[in-house]
Amino acid sequence: MLSLLRKNRRKELYEGGMARYLFYAIGEIVLVVIGILIALQIDNWNRQYEQNKQEERILRNLILDLEKDMQQLIFLCKESKARQANIDTLYDVMLEPEEHTPDRFLNLVFPLFYEGHFEVNSGTFDESLGSGTIRFIRNDTLRQQVFEYYRQAKLSYADKGAVKMTYEFIMPQLAETVVPTEEFMNFFTRKRSNLPPIDLVELSQNKKFMALLITKYGNEADQVNNWSRHMKDGKALLKGIKQELE
Repeated sequence: MLSLLRKNRRKELYEGGMARYLFYAIGEIVLVVIGILIALQIDNWNRQYEQNKQEERILRNLILDLEKDMQQLIFLCKESKARQANIDTLYDVMLEPEEHTPDRFLNLVFPLFYEGHFEVNSGTFDESLGSGTIRFIRNDTLRQQVFEYYRQAKLSYADKGAVKMTYEFIMPQLAETVVPTEEFMNFFTRKRSNLPPIDLVELSQNKKFMALLITKYGNEADQVNNWSRHMKDGKALLKGIKQELE
C-alpha cells in the first residue's frame, strides 16, 4: 500500500514538473518571438527614418537645381529677345539701306553669330536615378513630375536645331556675305584691308542673306517658346516640391 502511494506521488511530481517545463518553454518561445518582432519593427523604423532623410535631401537639392534652371532660362529668354529685336531693326535697315551706315549695320549683325542653349542642372536627378534613391520620393505624382521635367528638358530639340542651324547655315552665310568686307575686317580686328566695302543695297536684295535673317528670327522665337514651357514646368515642379516639404 505504501509502495503504491509513493508511486502515485512520484507520478504527480513528474507530471507537474513537465507542465511547468512546458509552460516556461512556451513562455520563452513567445518572448523570443516578441523580441524578434520588436527588433524588426525598430529596424523598419530606422530604415524609414533614413529613407525620409534621403527624400528630404533629394527634394532640397532638386529645389537648388531648379532655381538655377529658372535663372538660366530667364537670362536665355532675355538674350534671345534682344537678338530678335536686332533682327527686327535689320529688317528696317534692309528696307531703306541707303539711309544707314555699315557700322550701324554691323552692330546689328554681330549678335547673329551667337546662339543660346539651355543646359539643365540635372546633377541631383542623375545621381538619385543612378543610385536608385529616386524611389524614396513617396509622392507618386511628384516623382512622375520630376521624371517628366527632366525628360523634356534633356530633349530640347529646339536648342539642338538652333545650334545646328547656326553652325551649318547662318555662320557660313555670314562668312560669305558679310565677313569678307572692308568694314567687317576693321570692325572685328581693327585692321585695314583691301577687301571690298559692304554694299547694303546689294545685301537688301540678296535672297540668301534675307533667308538668313528670317531663319535666325524663327529659331530664336522657337527657343523662347520652348524655354518658356520649361520655366512653366519648372515653376510648377518647384511649387510641388516645396509643398511636399511643408
